[in-house]
Amino acid sequence: MSRPMRWITVLATTTAAVVAVLVTPGLLPRAAADCPDVEVVFGRGQGEPPGLGAVGDAFVAALQAKSGRPIASYAVNYPAANLDIAPGVADMAGHIESMAANCPNTRFILGGYSLGGAVTFQVLNNGLSPGIDQRVIGVATFGNAARALNLPTPVPPQYAGKTLDQCNPGDPACSGVPFWPAHLQPFYIMGGPVETAAGAAASLL
Repeated sequence: MSRPMRWITVLATTTAAVVAVLVTPGLLPRAAADCPDVEVVFGRGQGEPPGLGAVGDAFVAALQAKSGRPIASYAVNYPAANLDIAPGVADMAGHIESMAANCPNTRFILGGYSLGGAVTFQVLNNGLSPGIDQRVIGVATFGNAARALNLPTPVPPQYAGKTLDQCNPGDPACSGVPFWPAHLQPFYIMGGPVETAAGAAASLL
């Protein structure tokens, strides 16, 4: 092959490789490829299967209905068992930090039910990187088990005006009254707290 033909072959191969990088979705910068405007980061309750959990699913659905816009969500990845919230705290904080760094325009709504509520409050009290608090537009917890676990329950000042920490009367996880049925998901989903929280969050979008 002559020298000009070799150069033409090299140029064509290089050009094809560059084009492949530019058009392959998996190789695009995350900020351009898949950064939602708003993302709900939610921790499920103890014993629920992986995912957002029943309360989390209902909250996201209600928020979408009330806001009239698509709402992305992330289910905190942790065992949700044995009252161990450490893996959940690490995963929630790690996900928020990663999204904040890679998606500069994404805003967050944080929340959790029962053990997931304790995870959320621990993340708030442990502190996230400076500036992330300004991108957290709301916090919604239901039957927050932080009290039952003797964890810090004060809402840090930067989140105080945008946090709704709801506890059903008689829910022992958060009220101290031993009426366990009040802690069950249907009481939060159908009893009003989910709709209240979704309405409050939608008004902040």
